Amino acid sequence: MKMNRLERVNQLIKRELANIFLKELDLPSGVFATITTVETSKTLEHCTVFVSVFPEKKANSVLKQIESKIFDIQKKLDKKLRMKFVPKISFKKEENLERAAKIEGLFHQLEKEVK
Repeated sequence: MKMNRLERVNQLIKRELANIFLKELDLPSGVFATITTVETSKTLEHCTVFVSVFPEKKANSVLKQIESKIFDIQKKLDKKLRMKFVPKISFKKEENLERAAKIEGLFHQLEKEVK
């Protein structure tokens, strides 16, 4: 199946941001932040990144940490992507409860397997 340019850009941004998160975010033990969805505007000017946090009660503090580093994250993304114009990113908490519950269930399962 052939992907259009916007889908490829979304996947590329998601992959690069995941790598940046691994290096830049200093999350406490047992706290996970996952990029669930990336939605880039058709003009490629703006990009909304939806983040799911486990456990849910830590979501606001993790998003504040991400927002405090948004300038550095954007700068690193600009260097990584080979695009003439890199979309300006913004982060939002994943509100899709069904998707978030599924991801949280997977984290619980993973946590049990690790122990």
